[in-house]
Amino acid sequence: MNVSPSSSEAVRERTADPTRKGSKAYAVNRLICDPILAESATLEVIDMESRRHRDERGRVPLEDMRVICHRLSKEKILYKALGVPPVQVRAATRYLHMLDRLRPQSPTFEERCAIWDRAVTEYMDRQHARLEAGELHNPQLKNLPLSDGMSTATHNPTRMRGCGLKAWEDLREARMGQACVRQPSREDADRIGMWEERKARAATPEQSGMVDAAWLAAHHVDASMLDGLRGRRRERARALFDRAEPLHGSAVRLDWVIGNESLTRVLVRRWPNLRPDALLTRLGMPNKVARTALVFEKLKRVTPPPVDELLLWNRAVAHQAGLKYPRAAKWGRDGLAGYRHEQAKLRARLVRAYMRNA
Repeated sequence: MNVSPSSSEAVRERTADPTRKGSKAYAVNRLICDPILAESATLEVIDMESRRHRDERGRVPLEDMRVICHRLSKEKILYKALGVPPVQVRAATRYLHMLDRLRPQSPTFEERCAIWDRAVTEYMDRQHARLEAGELHNPQLKNLPLSDGMSTATHNPTRMRGCGLKAWEDLREARMGQACVRQPSREDADRIGMWEERKARAATPEQSGMVDAAWLAAHHVDASMLDGLRGRRRERARALFDRAEPLHGSAVRLDWVIGNESLTRVLVRRWPNLRPDALLTRLGMPNKVARTALVFEKLKRVTPPPVDELLLWNRAVAHQAGLKYPRAAKWGRDGLAGYRHEQAKLRARLVRAYMRNA
């Protein structure tokens, strides 16, 4: 699309250009090292801020677009697009500036924590000195987080959620495409194999997946036998026939979240045309959580063990946030815990409903 250099669309595109030095997206990209996400997040926030300025044809006046883009900040973009607290962005900015200045050779996590704390403490000391000299117009300072997430407040410091060096590095690793997991050692592999073998020996035929069409035919079992059964025996036998035909297509992805094939089959029979994320949303799970959860569960299954679930969750959040129409849950430990909570609630509701109907 050709746009004139003075049009509002051109201003919007220049602001969201991560390769243009001085643009808002350029500043975001320097923090998260992902130009695609920086561009999409900036565009999302611009469109969000400009909604009330649109005319009947859906266009934003040039002057309004200039004001909107001028007032954007990397803190606002990362907070509205990814949910990163603004104080965390400010602390991370000081930390990265300190790293560029010191240029340490392969620092350990403890050394990086010390650099983070030094950068934040020096910044807060300068701000307090400016406040005492009357150079700051706003007398209320925003306390930044230390490397462990604790506030720099001098009186009654508290832990700041989603803040600290570990939370920041989780976000950076998810966006920089680093390895999701380490390769398992020989000891880990032997331990995993032992547990898998023990689990297979302890499982019943239904649980182990041995019951398939060939198994039923070999044991002369067919669907007509269901007519002679009643109650719980009939339900258990129906589950065997259902298991003989494995889940396929979108039902497999749905079962990753539900975790119960019987419940998944009931849901697919009830709403055969709904996508997994739409079905989960219909059942009460927030749409952003449902979409992120499906990506997260897929990553868990394509990644060799042992896996780092928190890192995979952050990768799933970052993937969703980088789409044209972002629908991402919260990142970090709070986001993963929120998904587990929603998953447990959903499973409990489904089990209660299933038992009532049975």
